[in-house]
Amino acid sequence: MIHKLFSSVAGDAAASLDIREDGRITGILLVLAGTGLSDGSILRAEVSFASTNGFSSNDTTAALVGNEVAYEFTTSGGSLFGATIFVPLDEPAQAGERLYLHAFGTSVVGPRFTAFVYTDAKGSRPSVRRR
Repeated sequence: MIHKLFSSVAGDAAASLDIREDGRITGILLVLAGTGLSDGSILRAEVSFASTNGFSSNDTTAALVGNEVAYEFTTSGGSLFGATIFVPLDEPAQAGERLYLHAFGTSVVGPRFTAFVYTDAKGSRPSVRRR
């Protein structure tokens, strides 16, 4: 099954989804895009089991994937920039667990943060949160 997380605004828990069935998360495709307005424009995103981001944390166990892209330019005016990564995983997940998309952007217009979460269901159980 493929689940989609999307946000056009930055913030902790900018988007969330509940895992529907017991199984495994087999991969995450993370796409960041926006228009940089000045030197040092940044887009950053993370998919995590935690409801707050771990951008500046060390030894966090809840984050599954994260990416950051910075844009440097010397002329004035906006310019499109972004990054796409796919990370294969083999992470167990239970029905009812919640995944969060955390997003950050600076000096960016029209930021877009998208994550496609690929799961392999192993049957269903009642919803239970364990993280």
